[in-house]
Amino acid sequence: TITVTSSSVLSDKVDYSCQFGSLATVSAFRSSDSVLNCVSPPATGLSTLSVSIVVNADERGDVHRIQLSKGISLSRVIPSALPTSAGCPLTVFGEGFFSS
Repeated sequence: TITVTSSSVLSDKVDYSCQFGSLATVSAFRSSDSVLNCVSPPATGLSTLSVSIVVNADERGDVHRIQLSKGISLSRVIPSALPTSAGCPLTVFGEGFFSS
């Protein structure tokens, strides 16, 4: 889910949606007078995508670039317990990790 914050009040009488590149247009949910939420398409890894707000199905706002990443899933941590002192090695196993 992405959150879009507006510097002006968003009308509750307008139909908002989010356009994610050429992938999908999804309904935007107005959570307050200045905040919209849109569910982004699923990510298959780390990817950059353009997003714009669509008003009443035809007026497009500015296009912004966002980065999507697949959710992280941890499967195992070794060791399962560590002392409170620093400097102990830790191995993490799972999916969805990427370098930043």
